[in-house]
Amino acid sequence: MGNKELCPPDFIPPTRDALIAGIWKASGTAPTSRNSRTITDMLARVADAAMSVLDPRSLLKQTEITGIEESVLTGREVSIASRELCRLMASMDRPDSIFGFALTLGGELDALIVQTQRKSLAGALFLDAAGSFLAEQYAAQVEDHLRVALALQGLELSARFSPGYSDWDIACGQPELFRFLLPQTIGISLWPSGMMSPFKSITGICIAAAHVPHRTPCESCHKQDCRYRRVVI
Repeated sequence: MGNKELCPPDFIPPTRDALIAGIWKASGTAPTSRNSRTITDMLARVADAAMSVLDPRSLLKQTEITGIEESVLTGREVSIASRELCRLMASMDRPDSIFGFALTLGGELDALIVQTQRKSLAGALFLDAAGSFLAEQYAAQVEDHLRVALALQGLELSARFSPGYSDWDIACGQPELFRFLLPQTIGISLWPSGMMSPFKSITGICIAAAHVPHRTPCESCHKQDCRYRRVVI
């Protein structure tokens, strides 16, 4: 099978109301009777401003799994050093492929956040939260797109994982994904720290197999109070 460039889905933006609700959640801010109208009006303006500057782009690439060791998963052009992900794959029936993806909301949102900071820290906070929510929505749409396409082939899909998740070290994981995916082609650059520019960008992988009984390592982990725990439905 080798490697294969795939066509990612176009981003479907949320409704205005869904974006406003997402900003509330992502910002960690709770409305009160005293300030809810003022903040709600600000959120509406922030939602409109964020949507006006979005330039979403993504790429998607498939590679055949060539090896699964105790702590390293390998494909034809990528190597993922994670003991927990390898343990997860050991529970799968006939692991087939690694799907790598990269996406970005574009640099104009970053510029708008910086510009807004000079006028309103609250506005900049909400814009940043809007970007985080929208980027996660985009990543979820890529994952859902893959899951539906693979189901037609009789395959199941893990949840998406990004460098920094579980024991996948961001310092080595992010450069490895950049070598594999070449996100520079859609305008994403990598800093030595492992951070990306534009800031509202995500890279990651999903794993396809004949059967995926556990989509994340969290589902078989007994540490219920972990702050990073992911609940997958």
